Amino acid sequence: MKLRSFIACGLMAAAVSAGDTADYTAHEWGTFTSVQGSDGQPIPWNPFTESDLPNFVHTRRKPADGPAVRAQAVNLRMLMSKESTHWFQRMETPVIYFHSEKPLRLTATVKFPTGLITEWYPAATAYGPVFGVTNLFPDVSESFATWTDLEILPRDAASTGTLPNPPKESAASHYYAARNAQSNPVRTTRGVGRTTEGRGESEQFLFYRGVADFPSPLKFSNPGQELLLENTGRHDLASLFVWEARGNKASLTPIPSLAVGTVHHAEQDPNRVTGDRSALTRQFKDRLQTALVADGLNADEAAAMIQTWADSWFDEDGTRVLYLVPRAFTDSVLPLTLQPAPAALARVFVGRAELIPIDLERRAESLAERFRKSGDKSAAQELGKLVVPRFADSLLNRLHSRDLAASENWLNFEPSLEPIAKRREAATVTRNERFNTLRAAVFPKPATESASLPDAGSIFSTAAH
Repeated sequence: MKLRSFIACGLMAAAVSAGDTADYTAHEWGTFTSVQGSDGQPIPWNPFTESDLPNFVHTRRKPADGPAVRAQAVNLRMLMSKESTHWFQRMETPVIYFHSEKPLRLTATVKFPTGLITEWYPAATAYGPVFGVTNLFPDVSESFATWTDLEILPRDAASTGTLPNPPKESAASHYYAARNAQSNPVRTTRGVGRTTEGRGESEQFLFYRGVADFPSPLKFSNPGQELLLENTGRHDLASLFVWEARGNKASLTPIPSLAVGTVHHAEQDPNRVTGDRSALTRQFKDRLQTALVADGLNADEAAAMIQTWADSWFDEDGTRVLYLVPRAFTDSVLPLTLQPAPAALARVFVGRAELIPIDLERRAESLAERFRKSGDKSAAQELGKLVVPRFADSLLNRLHSRDLAASENWLNFEPSLEPIAKRREAATVTRNERFNTLRAAVFPKPATESASLPDAGSIFSTAAH
């Protein structure tokens, strides 16, 4: 379906649900995480890490646990997952809380026109895109997840023993912190696709995750010694926080708002505070909690969101900005339909832009050159440690894109009788081989696993998308 008609269908569904409301409220939070180079250009990335989600969470390749799904295992394995390629955005841990004085049933559908919904819990009735599993799901090209006839149960259902406690595994996970909020539990009443599998699963919220390629509304860059923030979107931004942390020192720059088209110099901001990291972390959390509540979350929901991502937002070294994503932006990239519609709906998303600063890029280029000339594996290992592990791939992609750009500039000036297209192809092959050699040294993998890593060509064909 064309994007225009797809959006029109979403708007039509929203219009229908708007006239069919019920006496409940829904509060959603989530994050959009991107990585940007020192010039503010977005970088496609893949953390190359195993999911930290519990095993009971459903995926595109395992939508439920039962004989009907297991019978389709071969076909389901053909469905693309987020680990199979590189993306500009990672949508991390959206959850939807429901608040109602009485039980009810509703249908929830979330769509992701420029992305891929990859995980969810409890079991979704249907999802897409799906192809080749017609005995379980009809073929569909759009990315979405639907929970049909989802039960919203009394808030005390778990404590009174009328509902089993939701599943929990012994391993630590970002997933569980979201349960530290008061809301009505939910339970699935229908199975997955054309089965009953997944029926009866319960949780304190609806959960899902995904990846996408939409552009961020904020450009975060570091030309020279400055940190610049530019609102490149269509809506004013609010509650921005620039955070720089190394070791036990940190700096926090709170920016109340950033109008469309405005550029802000964070280093020159009179509100920038530098000092002890632990003290500034407490201040950062307090300020962020206040902003999340002001945007529509209950206090315990905001605290659960902060607890979920505390280790990533505050404890990881690096330079990043967190900001509240405008509701209109969230609705445009991630349409949500609840039927019947709630009396009130809050959708509070935090944008996270992780920056690769100019000094770190230069250090990485120096180490990459050392490895290329001498084969010094210690240089590759040091390069991989310049950023936290899940952003190491971003740094390598940045080096490769700059290497390709430098090669293109050289070809334009190098005198030769050979056609430039042929020379460009040869230069690209050489640089891809060089990049793959460096990546193999930074991410050493057993031979049996090496095939799971996409090659440079797949990375940059995705970037072009």
